[in-house]
Amino acid sequence: MLGVLAGAPEAVPVAVLTGMPGIGKTALAAHVAERARGLFPEGVLRAGLGAGAAAPLGRLVRALGAPEAAVPEGTEARAALYRSLLAGRRVLLLLDGALDTAGLLPLLPGTPGCAALVTSASRGLVVPGARPVEVPELDDGAALELLGAVAGARRARQDPAGLRELAGLCAGLPLALHLAGRRLRLEPGLSAAELASPGGTGPLARLRADGRAVEDGFRRRAQGLSPGALRALRATATAPDRFGPAEVASLLAAGEPEAAGAIEELVDSGLLAPGVSGRYRCHPLVRAFARHRLGPA
Repeated sequence: MLGVLAGAPEAVPVAVLTGMPGIGKTALAAHVAERARGLFPEGVLRAGLGAGAAAPLGRLVRALGAPEAAVPEGTEARAALYRSLLAGRRVLLLLDGALDTAGLLPLLPGTPGCAALVTSASRGLVVPGARPVEVPELDDGAALELLGAVAGARRARQDPAGLRELAGLCAGLPLALHLAGRRLRLEPGLSAAELASPGGTGPLARLRADGRAVEDGFRRRAQGLSPGALRALRATATAPDRFGPAEVASLLAAGEPEAAGAIEELVDSGLLAPGVSGRYRCHPLVRAFARHRLGPA
């Protein structure tokens, strides 16, 4: 990814990290940005994005040296000032949590020398010339290593079987592994087997620590879905491991074109993973969210 950000002298490289909520996009972007500091001698600027570009543009122009009195109102005026302040500099912009294309585009640098590293749960961003990077789930070995590192060396030594079971429950999702490890570290009397037990409401109620929960990211993405996509997400709780529009249409008693549109929206939202040959996959924890938090389709 460093090669992408270095780019050509006349270009403005943009890399967009996408993936499901909790997959570690922000952590990976921060790691890449730290490694890329040598390419951008005037520093790395980070901005958390949300609805609209005006607020993050205001924070960025202040960070670039604009006095408060010189920060104009409105997205267009702030974007013009932002790009003028970046002209001639070598700065890496880490733009974290882009919700949509309209809120992202005004924040992209406009002159060569700068680059942007973007994270987004949405695969539906349209950024001309950007390099998309899908952040994958961890494999079994890396997942167990992360869980053991967070839970502590004593846990890893005393209960390797329990940690393997718990890592399997988290299914390669770094946030779930981190929160599960934190629970074990904070509660010495809690066993890995207890944390991994299915219980009446599934694993989601247990995968929380320090005021964070795995399901929070799922809920935020689900809130932005259309009614049809939300029904399709509920249907994934009972769909086969790999499924296509025909299976979802059957579960919804709807036509395949309607099911295909809903699936596309779920893929764009980061709540459904595209597979091969027109098949799709729902992460086990997203299935648990659909089953225990959304109710029947």
